[in-house]
Formats: sequence, structure tokens, C-alpha cells
Amino acid sequence: PTMYGNFRHFLFIVPPIFVYCSIGLQGIFERIKVFPAYGLLLIILVLPSIYWNVSLHPYEYVYYNSAIGGIRGAFRNYELDYWTTSYKEATEYINKVSPKKASVVVWGSNHIVERYARDDLNIQKYHQGDEKDTPPGTYVIISTRLNKDIYLYPMATQLFQTGRDGAIFAAVKVPDPASPPYPNQ
Repeated sequence: PTMYGNFRHFLFIVPPIFVYCSIGLQGIFERIKVFPAYGLLLIILVLPSIYWNVSLHPYEYVYYNSAIGGIRGAFRNYELDYWTTSYKEATEYINKVSPKKASVVVWGSNHIVERYARDDLNIQKYHQGDEKDTPPGTYVIISTRLNKDIYLYPMATQLFQTGRDGAIFAAVKVPDPASPPYPNQ
């Protein structure tokens, strides 16, 4: 079945998994008689998690294992940044480059952008069909969730993107005054 919203709907099975893993580790430790081997085994088991937590920070929850090809393999095949935490990084970019009183159209979680945006920015929630009415020079923040970064504002100039390990989480675009809002117009 379709897993709407990723693994979060299966979080209730995580505690039993930890219990079974700890029982297995206890069995392994009972068979190992050399004390330094305990530490070495724990380091071997924990090191991949530490690596991924550091390399994905602050997007640790988008982790996919190597069976799917990691984050790069999951990109555009599975949902990654479904909480749109990458909007903070996109907003910080707009804060740096935008002129005073610039307009920002946000697809999805505009409350994240409102929280981190400069006070002078005009934050607007995206509504279907806004591409036709968005004036040039307006910044647009779009998540890659549901591939919206491809379909919304396809002819806009992409200025910035957030992501990790070859996967894009959000894009910042500006509609180009010379191009129509849709490729077929």
C-alpha cells in the first residue's frame, strides 16, 4: 500500500525493533569474552549512524539506506523533506539577496517562511493558478515534494536550491519577465 507521508506512520514499531536488537546484542556480548571487542563492535554499529547524522544535518529524517541508493536514489522516487524544514535555509537565502519589501510566494508550509523571513518581506501562500498572476521579481519557494518544483513555475529562473547528497529539497525561483508562465503558452 501507499505509505502516505513516509515512515512516520510506522513509528509505533520502532520500540519493539530496538528491544529485539538489544536482545540480539546481548546474545552477541555473552559470546564475546574479550572486553575491547565490546567497544569495537559498538563503534562499528554506531559509526554509520553518526556519519549520516552529521552529513544530513539538519535534515536527518530524510535518511534512506544504501539499499535504495541513499538520499540520491530516493530523490524523486520517495518523499524526502515532507516537513519542509528546508524552507528555513531557502528563507535565509532570500533574506540575504532580496530587496526591501520583496514578495515571496510559498508552496506549502508558509508558516516556516513567515517565522524566519525578514519583517519587511511580503509572504503569500501559493494558490493554484498563481503562476499566471505572479509578477516578475517575486521570489517563489517550492518544495520538491510531489515534484512541485518541476511543475510549478517551470519557466522561472532558479536562483537557489537546498538539499544534501545530490537530492534537492526546495527551490527558490523568480519568474522571468521575458518568458510565459507555462511552456505551452
